[in-house]
Amino acid sequence: MRMQLAQRLAGLELSAIPVWVLDVDRWRVCWVNEAGLELWRAQERDELFARDFSTVPARVQTRIQALAAKLREGGVVRESWTFYPHGVPVTVTLHTSSVELDDGRFAILNQALPTEGAPEPELVRGIEALRHTSVMIAFVDPSGDLLMQNPAALRAFGRTRAWSAWLSEPGEADAMLRAALDGDVVEREMLTRTVDGERLHAVEGRAVRDPVTGAMGVLFHHTDETARIGAERSAEERGRLLEELNATLALVEQQRGEILALSAPILDVGARALALPIIGALNRERSAEIAARLLPAIAGSGVDRVILDMTGAAALDEAGARHLLEMVGAIRLLGARAMITGIQPELARTLVASGFDGTGITIVGSIAQGLSRSRKR
Repeated sequence: MRMQLAQRLAGLELSAIPVWVLDVDRWRVCWVNEAGLELWRAQERDELFARDFSTVPARVQTRIQALAAKLREGGVVRESWTFYPHGVPVTVTLHTSSVELDDGRFAILNQALPTEGAPEPELVRGIEALRHTSVMIAFVDPSGDLLMQNPAALRAFGRTRAWSAWLSEPGEADAMLRAALDGDVVEREMLTRTVDGERLHAVEGRAVRDPVTGAMGVLFHHTDETARIGAERSAEERGRLLEELNATLALVEQQRGEILALSAPILDVGARALALPIIGALNRERSAEIAARLLPAIAGSGVDRVILDMTGAAALDEAGARHLLEMVGAIRLLGARAMITGIQPELARTLVASGFDGTGITIVGSIAQGLSRSRKR
């Protein structure tokens, strides 16, 4: 009959080394010795067993899950860890191995070994910064195999053997490694393949010595610039589209002006007379455009007669009739006389309804008659 977990670990109950078992499925401590209770500042076992370790930061969960993955493959792992029971930092050398729970599930057996001398505070803080930073860091050997990756990198890329597996174009890895080992600081913006899909990373690599073996390696760090680069590219695209839109609007405005001019051309018909055939509707915009071309052509040119031909004009409403009368008034103020030709029955009714009486204006049936009368004068 298989021994229960408590029986198997009975020999560690009185050990001076803090020992505890973490159920990684439930994120709970399920066994602890007296020294472990003291390390975790727990008054009794039930109080420690009730603590929910799933509330630790995501980067710590990632590190624990990576540790569990290593232990499931067999062997033991020895690492430096800093715990914060009730907010008090405790740095230990943690000896971890796998252990089977009474129900057959996997758990982690932790033994907090005493550190060999108190570490320098700067070193401890540097290690913690490396573990908690959002920057993804990898240390690789000259062949590109990963020697170390921090929790942010584990979270982004999972467990991989080679750094090149992080890149969307793995073939770029060799050139970057060679450049870094030759003494260059390599800086690139490149697509990477994370567990969440492709991301744009700013990657920097430089050669450093492995503090364990003394051999040269390359330290890479990745920062996720997807949002920034995407925003810059979107801004560039919006700028390009805005330029295209402005160019299109300028062309449309130019063509609109050309069409307006063609629909009301100013013709020099001789004998100090101008003819203006109006084609289509006469709204405020067209009236202003026609006046902007016609009035300067009258002023200072010796023109004393202007023929406004309405044969091709669309039926005017009262507003259109007022625009026509305003144009006639402006022609008079410049010392010229207006002649209206080609008035259709519907336009005649509209002009009468708007109060038009024709005083001082020559009105004839067609532009041919208007030209003939103008030349006789």
